[in-house]
Amino acid sequence: MKRMSLIALAITVALALVAAIGTASASAKTVLCSSDSSIVCPAEDILPAGSYQTFGGLMTLTSTTTGTQFECDPVGFVAKTKEERGTPLHAAGEYLLMTAQCGVVGSSPNCSSVSMASTQNSLHMSNGGGWTIGHAEQPLTVTLVCWGVKCQYSATSAVEMSVPYGAIPGEEATITNAPMKRTIGGFLCPGGTSFELDYEGWLQTPSYLTFDA
Repeated sequence: MKRMSLIALAITVALALVAAIGTASASAKTVLCSSDSSIVCPAEDILPAGSYQTFGGLMTLTSTTTGTQFECDPVGFVAKTKEERGTPLHAAGEYLLMTAQCGVVGSSPNCSSVSMASTQNSLHMSNGGGWTIGHAEQPLTVTLVCWGVKCQYSATSAVEMSVPYGAIPGEEATITNAPMKRTIGGFLCPGGTSFELDYEGWLQTPSYLTFDA
């Protein structure tokens, strides 16, 4: 009986610890941290509102019907936080593209103007961390002017960019097969109306997506 009581006590203590850990995790908020030393960002390393997290890398836009592929390199995904911490942590998206290096794969760079925009962008911790970019009503859009023809492509829903937890400069963030549709431009736009967006980028700033507690 004494042995059983000890086992029961041990189980009770273990369950209490699990409950406490779960409560702490549930209350934690996402922050940008100037250090990547632990899961929890030290208070003195939490970056204030107005801080940036930036990735630079290769973006492709591929037709699902013809295989036509636009490629832009380098492309910078830049987020500026609107608050110090949050669940999710909200940020404004600022996207930079090098237009001289954007065009249809297999041709020389041929797009004279390229822009990318979204009115809403949020950083969140999920499956290792990541960004959610836009939503169905205010989607991520990519506008290309190639051979004098303006073509715009819009995401059909929020775009998820996977960011490895505690990513350090040089580690990869990815967008994979995000559905896009052509919303401006006619038959002169190559590749039809249905596309997928992919991105491979590397952290450029010492700002790490993590928790505050």
